[in-house]
Amino acid sequence: MAAPQGDNSVGSPCKIKKLAGALRAIHSTNPEVAEKIRIEADYFERNAQRTYYPKFRRQHLFVGSGVIEAGCYDCDRIPPQTVRNVLDRAAAWRASKSARESGIAKPS
Repeated sequence: MAAPQGDNSVGSPCKIKKLAGALRAIHSTNPEVAEKIRIEADYFERNAQRTYYPKFRRQHLFVGSGVIEAGCYDCDRIPPQTVRNVLDRAAAWRASKSARESGIAKPS
């Protein structure tokens, strides 16, 4: 879903577009610096929709790396079979939820 026109939320595509434009406005006589600036501006433009954090927060999704990082510390202590079981159950739950949301399956 695209951001509303004129949305100025932190991480909104509108602000990302302005940031990319500001990066492109930087002129450097050093070709290496100019190339790095172009690469970064391209990155922000290409990933603008992935940085729309207010939308993700409304869906109760995590937008920071802290949760993932904290989980990584625990993963070293969990037996591999347990991890596989959890992932299998999560995949089954997600498939079931997707089927219900798409109307393929009726809610239980």
